[in-house]
Amino acid sequence: KRAWLRFHRYLKFSGSKLPSWIFHLGLSFLNNVQLPVQFESPIISKEHLTHGRKFPVILVSHGMACNRNLYTTFAREWASNGYIVFSVDHEESIDLPTGYSTKELNAFRFAQVKQRKEAILRVLDYIANPDNIQDFFENSGVELDLTRVSVVGQSFGGAAPAYTAMADKRINGVCILLDPDLESVYE
Repeated sequence: KRAWLRFHRYLKFSGSKLPSWIFHLGLSFLNNVQLPVQFESPIISKEHLTHGRKFPVILVSHGMACNRNLYTTFAREWASNGYIVFSVDHEESIDLPTGYSTKELNAFRFAQVKQRKEAILRVLDYIANPDNIQDFFENSGVELDLTRVSVVGQSFGGAAPAYTAMADKRINGVCILLDPDLESVYE
């Protein structure tokens, strides 16, 4: 079922946490923008579900002050090439404490990298359970190839996949880091 939604309704539909008053003030010019959306479409079409086919996995970690929706273009491209993409939504404070030394600030950021690593591992644990995958994909027969799990991250979001890949052998595919903040990985 296809439809056109006004931009502010699309953001609400997509899970954006922006309050509606923002659209009445600074973003009101976007009220006339319409975007094509498709409701109730299958995640994977039937023709791609051949018996015995397993899909490789990509886990995406977004940058600081971003959210999982920012990387939709990448995720859509990878998915169109046969990957199942899970984009992790990290929630942490982006404020740096004041009055700390560089060493203390690095320790603060490293603690956030560890939290992100744990979030990625929770997603990996979840998708490793075939029952969870069948529930998630509504018993469509989707099977994941857990021998081909890759991670992607950008900026501060690149530190967590790097750290996770070093710590967990289930990340056995590629580790793509876009302008990574690797300084945050070192204690």
